[in-house]
Amino acid sequence: MLQRTGRHVGAGLMLVAMGCADDEEPSQDPSANRTLPEMIDNFETCVPKDLAVVVPWSGPAFDPEAGELLEPLPEGHLLAAVQGWRKFDEENTMIRVEQGQEIVADLLTRPGFLGFMIVESTECDTSTSVSMWADEKSMLDFVLGPYHAEAMGMSSETLWGCAGAHWQGESFDRPATWEEVKARLIQKLRAEQR
Repeated sequence: MLQRTGRHVGAGLMLVAMGCADDEEPSQDPSANRTLPEMIDNFETCVPKDLAVVVPWSGPAFDPEAGELLEPLPEGHLLAAVQGWRKFDEENTMIRVEQGQEIVADLLTRPGFLGFMIVESTECDTSTSVSMWADEKSMLDFVLGPYHAEAMGMSSETLWGCAGAHWQGESFDRPATWEEVKARLIQKLRAEQR
């Protein structure tokens, strides 16, 4: 049986809001003048040399010391991934950090939540959050909850755009790697574009 943990993720960590938006104001941000399809193309082809794991896999399904799964993941668990293209100005960065702290605090109390990780790259303009859930209802309850919904509602102010998807996972004795998540997310996004 999975054990819940009281481990808190430090200040400044965030999940990227799932709402999507475009903004036409000029900016020095890499994605400022790209369309969403262009952002997805760049996400697919860019191989970051500066990829940073902002939050390694953490949550009630993980040993907080070793960072490994407490037990194998059951077949049918859900993975949800969101890639956001950030606005890098100070004000929007602060808003995302504040929202992220509230979202993570809420996330850690949610029934059915198994774990999450966040990776970022400035070089490839990547900011990807991945969460694991026991079932779809648990995931949707979180997504539609007050903290995440507020962040979604403000996404046009804090992000140039974003794209997300979720899918069922197979039984695993380890969590998905970022490369596996990226490949599956791109596959799902390409299928939606057809």
